[in-house]
Amino acid sequence: MLHAAPPHEISHRSRTHAGPDVRVTEVICGEVDSAYFDHAGAGTRSRIPGISVLIKPVLSCDAAARAVLAGAVSGRDTFIAPLMLGVTTALADLPVLSGALRACIDATAWTTTPAEVLAAQAAVRASQQQAAE
Repeated sequence: MLHAAPPHEISHRSRTHAGPDVRVTEVICGEVDSAYFDHAGAGTRSRIPGISVLIKPVLSCDAAARAVLAGAVSGRDTFIAPLMLGVTTALADLPVLSGALRACIDATAWTTTPAEVLAAQAAVRASQQQAAE
């Protein structure tokens, strides 16, 4: 769940460079129950802000695929699933709430340091190599 720019900046850049005959819809899914966290390395799940427990449900792979299809046919610039993620995103755009929401996200994010994540990933790789030998 790393992202280099706010979603609206990414979609704006995509639309700007897509050309006149190309339609771009940004689909933003919350957490997806997939094998991603099994392969992304130890500590990756800890990067998800703790406040995300309010964003329910965690999407199945099928639900995420349906969201992508729904987004493609919606004609909207941005399609967000699940609904609570869309609500949270809309609230974050309100000046009166954006600071408080950002503070909650920051306060509950990165429960491990990047160095701890790298060390955990190295330990997993070492144990996988030992098991393979």
